Amino acid sequence: MICKNCKKTFHYCSNCDYDLANSLDFCSDTCFYDSDIYKSNIKKIDEFVESLNVEQLTIFDRMMSESDIFENYEYEIISKINERLND
Repeated sequence: MICKNCKKTFHYCSNCDYDLANSLDFCSDTCFYDSDIYKSNIKKIDEFVESLNVEQLTIFDRMMSESDIFENYEYEIISKINERLND
């Protein structure tokens, strides 16, 4: 594979190793955290969190602490968001 950040060639296969950075085509965590993709997503997260008021932050924090809600119900959450946006 070729790293999306530094362009170095590296070996990765899911049978011998699993690492988030490698699974996203980065040769290391350093390259992952230094990438434009990571920085862009962090910026989106910051903007989202900044847009919430205290009550919304409290609810969101509670939902995040029950992480299986996001992992197991991603489709339902996205559907509800899209439903509200189309009202």
